[in-house]
Amino acid sequence: MKPSSTEAATPDPAPQAASLPPAAQGAAIGGVSKLVTAATGALTTILVARTLGSDGAGAFAIVVTLGIIAASGLSLGLEQGAIYHVVRGRWSPLAAWRALQAAALVIGALFVGACLALRALVPSAFAGLDTAQTAVAAAGAAAGLSWLYSGAVALARHDYVSFALAPAAQSTAMAILVPALAYFAGVTGAVAGFAASNALTAAWIGWRVRAGARNGTAAAAARPVPLLREAARFGLYAYAANALQTLNYRADLFLLSAIGGAAVVGHYSVAMSVTSVIWLLPPALAELVFPRVATLEARGRTLDRELLETKAVRHASLLATVSALGAVAILFGLVELVYGPDFAPATALGLILVPGCALLAVAKVFAAAVVGHGRPQLMLRVTVLVTPPTIAAYALLIPLWGASGAALASTLSYACTFFFAARAFARAAGRAPWPLVRFGRPEIDDYLALARSLLERLTAAAARSS
Repeated sequence: MKPSSTEAATPDPAPQAASLPPAAQGAAIGGVSKLVTAATGALTTILVARTLGSDGAGAFAIVVTLGIIAASGLSLGLEQGAIYHVVRGRWSPLAAWRALQAAALVIGALFVGACLALRALVPSAFAGLDTAQTAVAAAGAAAGLSWLYSGAVALARHDYVSFALAPAAQSTAMAILVPALAYFAGVTGAVAGFAASNALTAAWIGWRVRAGARNGTAAAAARPVPLLREAARFGLYAYAANALQTLNYRADLFLLSAIGGAAVVGHYSVAMSVTSVIWLLPPALAELVFPRVATLEARGRTLDRELLETKAVRHASLLATVSALGAVAILFGLVELVYGPDFAPATALGLILVPGCALLAVAKVFAAAVVGHGRPQLMLRVTVLVTPPTIAAYALLIPLWGASGAALASTLSYACTFFFAARAFARAAGRAPWPLVRFGRPEIDDYLALARSLLERLTAAAARSS
């Protein structure tokens, strides 16, 4: 049987010889990006609500939803496949970037057309957005797909700064442009600000990534380039798994809304929002793990790869534990203070969700390592195994116990995902996963060393400025 061009291509010598940036550096940069994105996103929501009122905030929520759909629902996993092929030396970063941008243009055009058609058929679903506003919002969301793909190429090159800058820059630009333009032009201004934030980010990050790819991969550019469909073939496994996971995360809300009513959904959504802080930092670590595992695997650096996996899972366990404790503190100390006494039931619901959210945070790192080993189909099998029982649990427990049943079903689903993801890791990496979960003093010392390093840099910078 004749091998395909992807299989026949050998890893590029330039990536083989290049040294990798420190993993701790990439994790820290990714964590800061997540925090900035979350903070500026929350600020935008508050300012829009105060500027436009509830109706305008509802319309802008539809705009943001279009962006989420474009980023998570339209990528088709191409970014995952591109990362894998680039780090394996089978695809030059520049060629990958060009192919992904062409794909983003085609997918974006189809998305704008689909949104306009849907708006013509069901105008009430767009919360008062007119045709022009819908077109601009959809085009802005499509531009978000462009910077998502550019960030993937940056991550494949281990350019953590460009990768982390993309979402943080977009969210920061949105926090500035949307409220300012909304103040002068209402919902139309908010839509324009959203579109501009995505377009400017796409242009800037695209320029950075293209320049870096040109300067750093002259040798790789001459090697055989796999077709875009080969990246899609790899990425579709991860894409399908993420789609099923999204169904797991959101199906409970729809069923709870049908049975329990708006107030119960409000309590549950607050509990979900608070416990989602547990998913803030470990996913940043998971984004780093995937390309590094693939790179080290391609270079035959087995010991380095195993050390990376061990440290990554243990750090994810530590971060998930600390974040879970923080979520518990917020549930007890701030929920009623911030949201009011009517939201007191959210505390109990959040406590049910906390253990499952912590386990799912660690599962994301296991999943990233599995994909880095070139086995995304294993994670698809995990979600296929977990999704039907999860939907059945929602259907059984929500009618019985309402929001508490939804929280319990969700936690059980997250725990099952953790268990099967760990088993998938054992199969892909050939290692027992359970010893990796136990963190200890060395992981705590890592953060103390990182804090000391940052303090020294800040002190040195202050000394130079004075």
